[in-house]
Amino acid sequence: MRFTRSNVILITIILVTIGGAYHITATELNKESYHFYIKGIHLYQGYAFTDLNNKESPHIFGPKDSIISVDLINDDKDLDSYDFNIDALSVHSNPIPYPQHATINFLAGKEGTFTYYSKLHPDMNGIIIVKSTEDPTIIKHS
Repeated sequence: MRFTRSNVILITIILVTIGGAYHITATELNKESYHFYIKGIHLYQGYAFTDLNNKESPHIFGPKDSIISVDLINDDKDLDSYDFNIDALSVHSNPIPYPQHATINFLAGKEGTFTYYSKLHPDMNGIIIVKSTEDPTIIKHS
C-alpha cells in the first residue's frame, strides 16, 4: 500500500475511533485541520492542562466544520493518568497513562465556546472556541 496523505489521515481516524474518540467520516477528510499540543501536569495545587510552553489551560480554537487535532501528552510521572472530554462536541478519550500520549481528532461541528476537561481530574480544564468561518476574528490556518 502506498502511503499518501489521505491514507495516513484515514488510518489515523480509524485508530482514534477504535480508541473511543469522536468519529470522523471519510466525507470530512477534505476539511481544513488545526493541530494543538496539550500536556497534563501535576502542580503544587493540583493538576492542569498546559501547552508546550507550560501555559495553563490553553485555548483551543478553529472555525466551524474544521477538523481539530489535539495531541495529548502525559510526561509527568506524578500524574498517573488523565482523560480529555468536550461534552458539547461529543469528544471523549480513554485515560492516557504516564508516559504515553494520544491524538484526538474531531469535527468542530457547531459554533460556541465550550469547556474541555478531565473526568479523572476535574481541576484540569480549558476552553475551545469554534467560530463561523466568516467571523473576521477567526485566526486563519496557514
